Amino acid sequence: MASGLTTENPTDKLGSPPLSVGQAEADKATSKPVTSQSAAPENRNTETKQASQGDDLKKIAPEMKSRSWGDRFKGKLFGFFNHVVVNYALNTIIAATFTYFAEKHILNDNYRQRLASLLHTTQGSSSFVAANYAVSAGLLTMGGTSLLPYMKHAEENKQGYQYGVSKFLDKTQKFLGMGNVDTEKNLADYKMIDHISASIKLGRSHGVSEEEIKRLEEKHHFAFQEDGEAKFDTVEKSWWEMLKARAVAILFSMGTGALLGYSKGDKRTAEQKVEDEERGHFGDRGYANVENAVIPGLADKLQTAPVTKHLVGTDKWIGNPLHFAKLLLEDAILTVVSMATFFFMTRTDEGADAKEVDKNKDGWVSKEEAVEFKTKNPDKRLDRDVDVEEVIHHKPSQRKGVSAPTNGYKEKVNTDRQAAKETSAQVAP
Repeated sequence: MASGLTTENPTDKLGSPPLSVGQAEADKATSKPVTSQSAAPENRNTETKQASQGDDLKKIAPEMKSRSWGDRFKGKLFGFFNHVVVNYALNTIIAATFTYFAEKHILNDNYRQRLASLLHTTQGSSSFVAANYAVSAGLLTMGGTSLLPYMKHAEENKQGYQYGVSKFLDKTQKFLGMGNVDTEKNLADYKMIDHISASIKLGRSHGVSEEEIKRLEEKHHFAFQEDGEAKFDTVEKSWWEMLKARAVAILFSMGTGALLGYSKGDKRTAEQKVEDEERGHFGDRGYANVENAVIPGLADKLQTAPVTKHLVGTDKWIGNPLHFAKLLLEDAILTVVSMATFFFMTRTDEGADAKEVDKNKDGWVSKEEAVEFKTKNPDKRLDRDVDVEEVIHHKPSQRKGVSAPTNGYKEKVNTDRQAAKETSAQVAP
């Protein structure tokens, strides 16, 4: 564990540990002249208190205005990949493909007759179209559920993935000649972390102080293990909560699909509707206008695009491009509904980790503290205008890759905040 790492001077083949920018600045700070003992005690008290508050402010937001690409964009890039690339684009393709073949090989045309009989109506009625779209919506949302294990894993291990993204971005920034002081600070940290990890694995002294190790662990949200591995903080996501949220998302999606289908209601017969859809005409009312504007062009693109042209088209794997494009469009809309519902259902998860606004800086601010800050400072931003006296950073004590305990978390936050405010300034001898 981190607390068990030695601080002996390095004498092994790895040589001296890399000097981080933070250490260099600390060395400079120690060279400042000592305050004269003849200064008034009250002045020294004031200066010490201001210095203490300044240190607290640095602990709260030292990187808030960082120009490092890693600090600025790691969260955005991670979120873009997970929520746009995977949970939207890839989700839509998987869901539409699953639904296309489920309708063709599992439901087939007989289910339409049974559905119309169940509703005591014809296949050309508005109620049948609404029900049919609801069934498609249910299949589409269930198809997207296949990505749930990945999404759970990614959200639980967010810190580790963001560290890798940050490292890549900072190295790229320097390679392109666009690095700066903040970039160099991070690169020095990465090098130091690699050095410590390699030394522990080889059973050699790393020569890094406990204080520096603690700073690295807190800043980058990990803990060195006894085998040298850097184990990043995780957030436990309940399978029951996620599946329950997904089930609600499916119901909301089916309701949305039913509304879309019902808005198309007209008096055409089922046979006429089939003939019209084969020509790329999906009706004259409501959602049909959207389908008419998007589906024919999308179907043409699918048959000419470099990758999909080998899969979509007459006598190919997906032989009905218009219907497949129709499913893609419907799922693109339903995914937004599903994501919003899923987020609303899972955002109220209990637990300390779920209550944290993780800026991935030198500590965490709880949502409770964030609300308090915004209430007192409606014109300020938490990531920019942090007041030490009003928002005290707090990091759960159990950090070894295990979620923080839920019991007593609120009390500990309040205790830490109060202790920080009441601690008297210590005057240097």
